[in-house]
Amino acid sequence: MLREPVPMVPVLQLRRDDVPDFAGPDDCDLLQLLWCPLDHPDDDYNPRVRVYWRRSDDIGDPLADAPEPAVVADRYLPRPCVLHPERVVEYRYRGLLPDDLQARIEEWEEQTGADYFFDHSLAPGWKVGGFPDWSVSDPRDVDCAECGAAMVLLLTVASGEWANEGVSWRPVEDPADAAFDPTEVVIGRAWDLHVFRCPVSFDHPVAAASQ
Repeated sequence: MLREPVPMVPVLQLRRDDVPDFAGPDDCDLLQLLWCPLDHPDDDYNPRVRVYWRRSDDIGDPLADAPEPAVVADRYLPRPCVLHPERVVEYRYRGLLPDDLQARIEEWEEQTGADYFFDHSLAPGWKVGGFPDWSVSDPRDVDCAECGAAMVLLLTVASGEWANEGVSWRPVEDPADAAFDPTEVVIGRAWDLHVFRCPVSFDHPVAAASQ
């Protein structure tokens, strides 16, 4: 049992100028995601996440190195990476579509050999916004613990940038031997961790779900 506080680990930092769909208070231009690098039973054995929206002008003397936890799960220590955001269009998870539209998609797949889920629906990898993937469990509502509002997807932390299926999402400019997991983060059984925000107030706590 841990007797001392565990420093949270910096996971992701985004600037408003770099992300067209940046979600945050109007007076903030920086989003920072941190988490406790241990499994938390109360959070479905995921790392416990915290999101902070800040003003970069208010940051006067940042630490040269982040505090290092004495105990840590290596899979929750991201390998430092530089982001190269790319804007893409997503379509909602198939199981949330009307039945008649699902039937039309299945017919289209049979006729064309295309795959809605892997090639056209949800982009794999780390992303901001878009739609969550509910393929591990059935779709479920994620409601704000503060006000009860239906939450929206803020960002996704992924165990990999692409899978063997759905190579259409892989950047064409990446070398053939590029690592599919540049951050070396692993969520559950190589799943994703979806982080949701409340649409009513950025002051309300975020929620997370692994899929």
